[in-house]
This record gives sequence, structure tokens and C-alpha cells, in this order.
Amino acid sequence: MTFTQAALIVVAIAAVILGLVCYHLLSRLDLLERAVQGGMEPPSRRLGREEYEQRFRRAVARASLATEVEHGLVLVLGAESAAGNHQVAAALAQLPRGDGITAVAQDHSAATFLDDLDLSGLKRRPDDPELGIAITPFALVIDDRRVTAARALVSGADLVELVSRHT
Repeated sequence: MTFTQAALIVVAIAAVILGLVCYHLLSRLDLLERAVQGGMEPPSRRLGREEYEQRFRRAVARASLATEVEHGLVLVLGAESAAGNHQVAAALAQLPRGDGITAVAQDHSAATFLDDLDLSGLKRRPDDPELGIAITPFALVIDDRRVTAARALVSGADLVELVSRHT
């Protein structure tokens, strides 16, 4: 084996390694882009590894939800928000149509409330614990397969405002 052949083999091995490193980095970049589509924002403080992974998984789950819904409002209801005396539940019952709204029930009482609700055009979706929503009612605004806003709904006026602005 001559020096030229040995150098050619070393260069070929280096090119393969460089290609694998580039593939790995591009796949990580793709995951970060999906997380940003799910509403992940830069942290305001330094995060630990576990906390970052938790936020990352939540953002990727929300990105897949955004891809599925494409455009509209995702409303997450729990037991306390589905009670008939809750302001958001009352505002939801007052809406003339449910076009552009996807409802997610986190428990049986919320599912029963949505079943009893007579709102044409309202879409239903099963709950996904990976969304990381602990406070209900909660709304995700999705525009062009991207989560543009995510917030808890405090009153019925919040729901009416989101519906009028984003549907």
C-alpha cells in the first residue's frame, strides 16, 4: 500500500464520519424546529436537563397537535372548568357555532359536558397527557400548523376574545 492509497482511505473515513455528524446535527435541528412550532420559547433562566427535556417533550406534543388541527382554537377542559357554573363553560354554551374549535376533555365530567353541549362544528379530540396542561380551562391558538399562543382562561370573556380573534 502506498502513501497515496493510505491517505485516500483516511480521507474517505473522515468524510463518512463528517457526514454522520452532519446528519445527527440536522436531525437535532429538525427536532428543535418542531418544538418551536409547538410554542417552545427560549428559557428566561438556565434550565436543568430534566426540566428542559420536559419542556421539549411538551412542545413536540403540542407541535403534533398543531399539525393535526392546522388552524383554530384548542380548548382543554377539566372537571372544574366543565362545571355548569364556570364562566368559560357558560361562554362556550353561548357560542352560536363551534367552527374552528377543537375540544379536549381531560376527565369524564368534561367529556359529559361536551357531549351535552349542542354546538355545531365543534371537533373533539382525546386527551394527551404529554401536552402538559395542568390548569384548566386552557386554550391553544393554532395558526398555520403552529402554536401561536397558549394561556389559561380565567373568564368567559377570555374565551369570547380568543374565538372572535382567531376563528
